[in-house]
This record gives sequence, structure tokens and C-alpha cells, in this order.
Amino acid sequence: MNDQLRSDLIAYKMRAAKDLLPEIKSHIDNGFYNTAMNRMYYACFNAATALLIAEKVPEVKRHSTVRNLFNRQFVKTGRFDAKWGNFYSEIMDCRAAADYEDFKIYTHAEAAEMYPHVCEFVALAEDELNKINL
Repeated sequence: MNDQLRSDLIAYKMRAAKDLLPEIKSHIDNGFYNTAMNRMYYACFNAATALLIAEKVPEVKRHSTVRNLFNRQFVKTGRFDAKWGNFYSEIMDCRAAADYEDFKIYTHAEAAEMYPHVCEFVALAEDELNKINL
């Protein structure tokens, strides 16, 4: 991947992450909590993917791979606090439950509690990308 394509893809992934934030808020406000959980995960997935692309890490399409590589590249190195590795795993589990578990219905409180953390994760990813100096 050449530098221009990498830069364009990083910008696209971060734009996708940030664009999901008002959509998520709307889902929460309108009672679509499982959908909100799904979209919160994808906001984080896009932000984490952008970080990994910036680090020139190959193979950033599989969900479990992105989680593992995010932890290895950013959490274990101290660039992100360990709580963000735990958070990423938690939001990934919430998305799986929302999408695939029978009878799983998230509540307003659960979705509303998670939302600010998602916003912070996306903001931290953007800050880290600025440090990488793309």
C-alpha cells in the first residue's frame, strides 16, 4: 500500500468512526439499544483499524485480529491505558450479544453508559493519529 492510499484509508476509517457518533446517539434516544451497541462497536473498530493502518500493520479486517493487534501495538506498549484494551473487548462482546444472542435486549441505561466511552475511544484514536503525524 502506498503512502497516499494509506493516508486516504486512515482518513476514511476515522471519518466513518466519527460519523457514527451522532447516529448512535439517535439510536439511543429513539430506543434502538441493540442497534446502538452494534454501531458503537463499529465506531471503535473503525478507529482501531485506522490506528493499525497508520502503524503499517498488515491484515486489519478480521475483528479478533484488530482487537489483538490493537492490544499488542497500543495497550501493551503503554500508548493506550490498559482500560482501553478491556473496553474494546467489552464493546466487541456487546456487539456480538446484540447481534447474535437470542432474547438479548440492551437497556437505555446500558447503552447510555457505554456511549461516552465510545466517544472517548474515538477521540483518543484521533489524538494518537495526530501524534503519529500523518
